[in-house]
Amino acid sequence: MADGDEAQSQPAAEAEMKKVFVSPADYQYAYAYGGEQILFTKDEIAQMKSLGESGLQLVGFKPLAALKAYENMRPSYYLYPDEDVIKGSVTAYTALLSQMLAKGRMALCRFKGRAASPLKMVALIPHAEELDAEGFQVTPPGFSVILLPYADDIRNVPRTPVPAEGNTAVGMMKNVISGIALPTFDPMAYPNPVIRRHQAVLEATVMEVELPEQFVDNTLPPNVTFASMQHQFDELKAMFPMAETEKKKPAAKRPAKDDAAKPAKKTKAKKVASDDEADDAGPADDNEEVQMVEEAKANGTLNKLTVPVLKAYLKAKGKRVGGKKADLVAAIEGM
Repeated sequence: MADGDEAQSQPAAEAEMKKVFVSPADYQYAYAYGGEQILFTKDEIAQMKSLGESGLQLVGFKPLAALKAYENMRPSYYLYPDEDVIKGSVTAYTALLSQMLAKGRMALCRFKGRAASPLKMVALIPHAEELDAEGFQVTPPGFSVILLPYADDIRNVPRTPVPAEGNTAVGMMKNVISGIALPTFDPMAYPNPVIRRHQAVLEATVMEVELPEQFVDNTLPPNVTFASMQHQFDELKAMFPMAETEKKKPAAKRPAKDDAAKPAKKTKAKKVASDDEADDAGPADDNEEVQMVEEAKANGTLNKLTVPVLKAYLKAKGKRVGGKKADLVAAIEGM
C-alpha cells in the first residue's frame, strides 16, 4: 500500500475507534429545503404533524350520490352514541339519523381517532334498521364512517378501451364467469386460514401430537369446478401468448475486477477503544452506557432510553433484567 493511501485510511481508523453510543433522545431528523438540511427533534416532528385535538368535527352535508365507490379507502367504522359519556347524545344521534335518511344526505367531517393519529376527511353514511322475515334485527340503524382520500391520494389512470361485444375473448370470459359462478356467498363460511393454521399448530404442540398433513382452507378454489373448465383456460392462454412467456431471470452480478480493493460489507460495529483507553476503561462494563443511564436517572428521562440499554445497565449492576420497559425503569429508579 502506498504512503498516500495509508495517510487517507488513518482518519477513518481513528473515527472507528472513537465511536460513541447515541441514545434515541439525541436523534435528529433532517429535511432538505432550499439546498440545506433543516434539523428537527422527534417532538418537533410530532408537533408539526399534529393538527388539532382528537374527535369528529362537522364540515357540511352533501347528497349521498356524491360519494364514489373508489373513494372508500379503508374498512369503515361504526358510529354510535354513548349516553354515559355525553347526556342527550342518543336523542341528537337519532334526530340527525332520521333527517339525513329522509333527505338522502351524508355528512362530511374532520376526524382524528387519537391525539397521535393523522387527520382524515370522512363521510358519515346513514343507514336504517334492517329486519329479517322473522322480525329479528339484521343491521342496526346508525352511521358508517367512510375514510375519504385527499387530492394527493388520487391519480389519473389511463382509460382502457372496452372491447366490442362480438370479441372472441369477451365471449369466452362470459363462459368462464358462468361456469365458476358461486350459488351463494357467506363470509361466515370463510374463516381466516392463517389463524386456523396457527391454532392447529398450537393444539398439536400442546397435545404432543403430529400436525395433520392436510389442512382445510376454504379460500382455495374448488378443484372439481376448475378441472371442468380447464379447456376454457387453455383456449384463453392460447389467445394471449405473453401469458406463457417465462419471466426473464435477472442477470448475475459481475465479479469485481479487484476483490481486494472492494471494501468488506459492514456490520453493526461495537465500540473499539485504543490501547490507552482500554487500560483506563476497566472491565467490559460499558462505562459510557452506565454513565448515560445514571444521568438519565438524575434527569428523570429514563423512559427515553431503549430497552437494551436499560437491560445492560441492570445486568451490569447484578439485577434482574426481565419484564417490560416500565418494569426496567421502575427497577432502576428503585436502586
